[in-house]
Amino acid sequence: MAWLVAILLQAAATGWYPYPFLDHATHGWGRVVVVCIGILVLFFAVFAVLRHLDRWMRPAPSGAVTGS
Repeated sequence: MAWLVAILLQAAATGWYPYPFLDHATHGWGRVVVVCIGILVLFFAVFAVLRHLDRWMRPAPSGAVTGS
């Protein structure tokens, strides 16, 4: 969320949008908000899947050597 806010503030200050789908002058605020919500949902879904995999996988044996 902080990334989206920072990008939108930077774009509002400079008039330059690093991503065309965030340009509210071209697409309107409604579409930009929908895209931002979609991005956040995607990130939360990825985090949820990774959390599930982390709980599902067995921990490493306690005597395992890691690194060299």
